[in-house]
Amino acid sequence: METPTSSLKVTCTFGHYTPTGPWTDVRTQPWADLAHLLTTHEVGIQEGTCIVPATFREGRRKKEQAERIDIVVLDSDAGFTLDQIRDAIADQGWAAAISSTHSHLTTRTKAKRGNWDKFLLSTTDLKRAPSDFLREKGYLPHVVEDARVAEEFVFFEHNPCPKFRIALPLLRPWLAASYDTQRAANTAWKERIEAIAATLSLNHDQPCTGTSRLFNLPRRPADGPPPETAVLEGEVSDLFSLPEAPSPVGAPAAKARSRGSKKKGRIAPDDDFTHIDPKTGEVLDMRSWARTHAPRFEIVTALKARKPDVFTGRVVDKSKQHLRCVNEGSHTQAGKDAATFVLNASEGTHRSFVYHCRHGHCTDRDRLLFLRQMLQEGWLQIADLTDDTFLIPKDQLRPRIQVIGGEIASIVDQAEQALIRANAGLYQRGPFVVRPGTMMVRVAKEREVPARQIFEVEDHALVPLAQHRPPICDLQSPQRCPVAIDAGHKRCIQGTLSELRCGQM
Repeated sequence: METPTSSLKVTCTFGHYTPTGPWTDVRTQPWADLAHLLTTHEVGIQEGTCIVPATFREGRRKKEQAERIDIVVLDSDAGFTLDQIRDAIADQGWAAAISSTHSHLTTRTKAKRGNWDKFLLSTTDLKRAPSDFLREKGYLPHVVEDARVAEEFVFFEHNPCPKFRIALPLLRPWLAASYDTQRAANTAWKERIEAIAATLSLNHDQPCTGTSRLFNLPRRPADGPPPETAVLEGEVSDLFSLPEAPSPVGAPAAKARSRGSKKKGRIAPDDDFTHIDPKTGEVLDMRSWARTHAPRFEIVTALKARKPDVFTGRVVDKSKQHLRCVNEGSHTQAGKDAATFVLNASEGTHRSFVYHCRHGHCTDRDRLLFLRQMLQEGWLQIADLTDDTFLIPKDQLRPRIQVIGGEIASIVDQAEQALIRANAGLYQRGPFVVRPGTMMVRVAKEREVPARQIFEVEDHALVPLAQHRPPICDLQSPQRCPVAIDAGHKRCIQGTLSELRCGQM
């Protein structure tokens, strides 16, 4: 029978939860095939193969590179049943694929100790405190009724909590090119996700408002409950015609209060970049600090010296140090995961320190707010942010590059030596610079296994390596003067690398 989605095709990106290369597995397929994939469970751990609704420029899974989204994916973690979700979607007449998640019917929820302690200070009914705490996090009454603290690390035991993931195809795709800037496009997508969640009235927890968000394909634990799924036929959702989501009740008043006097110890809102030390009263303007010190701040070094227990032990690309998110109290589920990492200013290409968390509650949050929260939580002190121990020496900030007319051959030789000294595992294969790597490949019975591959290394990846030891032409006589140019630092190196490719490495 012909349905509104019979001829509909959607495009998504596929990959692995721990990728080793660019996100280039972009597939366009009928909605019916994708719906089948999204409702077919494998037995195994939660992390593995995954889907990203967006496609990206240059295969880089970053919100700044997102181009197009054809489907909406929502998470329902509050306790709504499959029938309740199905009825809410059917009332709109929409097509959808619904599938239980890996933590479906869980009876335990982990919360951050500090948040629980603060809540206890504000409650008057200690017996009902666990239920009230979970209700504030959005859980439904039938789930949190008779909830209790199971361990001192603040694990709450409660009734089984249904958890589902919902995918809905869109009548019109989200296109970044339709907006003036990428930031405006990402903001519009976030607002539309909130609008569709409000339309369904299911109190969806939406950490999935970021355009680069990934979702694990359906899996369940071997000893877990049987999966629950449904595929609904219906119209394709017109996401961009939905009314705006209403503001949360009491939000304006709360915002007004947050702008009042700042007492010691009070947590500042996310539009405030000022930190007040609760012991000394010292005031720090985070933005003023960032202008002079952020490009030099070695955040990994500082945290390992002051708060080493927050690191998980996972290191990616030899420099991305994974840790517990300082804002984990705002996550749906607190605790250790692979979503957050920090990077020293000296080790990345951003020319500044990096704090990155993939959780939806953190995706669009300014890194300075995480740093301010570290000060509030006592992970770091104000003095640490200007301590020379945790700063790159000023004379190492920006290497000097002298470009001398007629010396391109010498510059290319020095660029080659810089890449060799970087010891980054680069090789030459014909005219290409390549590196070995690992990617997931499909084998018999739809299984995926890691396999070694050779990847071409593009100029943009060589630039940071060459920047560690940039080519510098020594002036051998007063007559050989540098040439005045208007190219930037990276442009100079990229030009040199282009010349290098034309020769032999």
